[in-house]
Amino acid sequence: MNNVEIRHYQPEDESAVLALVQQGMGGGPTGKRDEVFWRWKHFDNPFGESIAMVATGPAGQIIGLRTFMRWRFAAKGTVINAVRAVDTVTHPEYRRYGIFSTLTKEAVRQTKESGVDLIFNTPNAQVLPGYLKLGWSYVSLIRPLVKVLNYPRFASRILRSRGKSRASGQLPLEEVFRDRSTSVAQFLDDTKSIDRLLDSYRTLKNSRLFTDRSPEYLRWRYSQYPEVNYGVVHREKGGSMACAILRSSTRFGLKEAVITELLLPGPDEGLGSSLLKEIKARVSADYLIAFFPEGSFERHLLRRHGFHQVPYAGQNFTVNVLAGDLPCNPRVMGSWDICLGDLEVF
Repeated sequence: MNNVEIRHYQPEDESAVLALVQQGMGGGPTGKRDEVFWRWKHFDNPFGESIAMVATGPAGQIIGLRTFMRWRFAAKGTVINAVRAVDTVTHPEYRRYGIFSTLTKEAVRQTKESGVDLIFNTPNAQVLPGYLKLGWSYVSLIRPLVKVLNYPRFASRILRSRGKSRASGQLPLEEVFRDRSTSVAQFLDDTKSIDRLLDSYRTLKNSRLFTDRSPEYLRWRYSQYPEVNYGVVHREKGGSMACAILRSSTRFGLKEAVITELLLPGPDEGLGSSLLKEIKARVSADYLIAFFPEGSFERHLLRRHGFHQVPYAGQNFTVNVLAGDLPCNPRVMGSWDICLGDLEVF
């Protein structure tokens, strides 16, 4: 399309970009995509500022946006610099002119030049074909694991909601926890214990791609996320600590407790089982939901405690590999050790 310019996002673009995002993408996971959420997501990220490109129309107005959020994985002692393809929107009057593909191609080019090793994302069914045409590889359908805690209510609501939207909404933590939960900020105050836990966790995860967690990352991701509260359940045994980070939501009129993280110091069945029993005792949700891939200790643990893979739905997981010397193949699900905390919609 003539008279369209592709350029980097500038701070003075914020108001126009947020108006476009709100128009094209709605409220998002927090209920609103305001400047607080925008800055937390793209500029406060401990992995670095996002790569953001905009398209401007004939009068200089912003008509398109493409952002890649910085991320970092590790595997076999190697750090893998990554980005997650997130916000992308085109003004309704300028759709079908190739703006999405033009913005994405330019963002990919600049991302590769900046030393990023791979791009990952979870596109929905409508935009998945577009990503595949642009060079993305389909890895897997991410189907979570569920443990029902209130069978009569769960069955009744699921049957009544057949064919209806599965969209979820936020729910205050006190609606799901039987007593006051420990906040992530409080939990992270114990810096020595957190450092020991993360060191052991990295050793446990070393063979596959996992998010390079640090106290700074956990604080940003789970304590500073605007409008969403996360709680911590933890257990200790013999000087070792394990913890789960959870959030609460509602879906189908059911109370859902989402296990976004299980931070375990090793493949300790006793400690892991104690943690899951503590979660069940503390939570009054209708069901628990989590995801860990085949071959992971966490998945083994969850299956032993009555979690079952959902028979339908899920997220498409895709990658665009930019580097050729990675320690494992990101195009294969067996190379990944990720959880819902890595995959939640941003």
